[in-house]
Amino acid sequence: MYQQHIDFLLARGIPPDVAAAAGYESLSASAGAAELYGSGSNISLPGDAIRIPYRDLYGEPLIGDDGVPFARLRIFDSSTPPPGEKPMRYRSRQGSGSHPYTPAGLLGMLLGGHPYLTVTEGEFKAQSAVVHRIPCMAIAGVTMWGAPGATGPDRVVNRLTIRQAASSSESLRIFCVGASVALPVIVGYTVFIYRALQGKATPLEY
Repeated sequence: MYQQHIDFLLARGIPPDVAAAAGYESLSASAGAAELYGSGSNISLPGDAIRIPYRDLYGEPLIGDDGVPFARLRIFDSSTPPPGEKPMRYRSRQGSGSHPYTPAGLLGMLLGGHPYLTVTEGEFKAQSAVVHRIPCMAIAGVTMWGAPGATGPDRVVNRLTIRQAASSSESLRIFCVGASVALPVIVGYTVFIYRALQGKATPLEY
């Protein structure tokens, strides 16, 4: 791995041997772009990257929705983004889906009898937690929830419409039925209690 990447991981509590066990590898900007967009794409990355492979609990590659082993890239963007935009940091292939991250070494901890499992945001946080004997899995950050059909740097969360961000129609119907029943009950109970207790309270005297 590039020394910059080794230092980055060490600062987050992940030593080189654990990084190797997790399968982290350094990619140049061109190799990272080929990983994300294919070798024939004209989209470029603003810097080199750490490739973060996703695996199941037994260390086997986790297959994405596109049928290819899933991975995310942590991009080291040294450029200055336009006003109002954040630097490009984490990306995955379009159409590969969103998946939970299982750190290296987690299975041994669970087999050792740990009574709990924590969940955090971010792969490096979860891997560092396992290094420090805290059983942990991770979900990716909000940039994973980009607009369907968007590509490259345009695949960002602020491109989502209300319809795309909403729950399914079936879920919304259930919420609507539940609210139509629960809300009148709450309002009626509040009015009843207010009238039942009205005038019965007296000022406190000491």
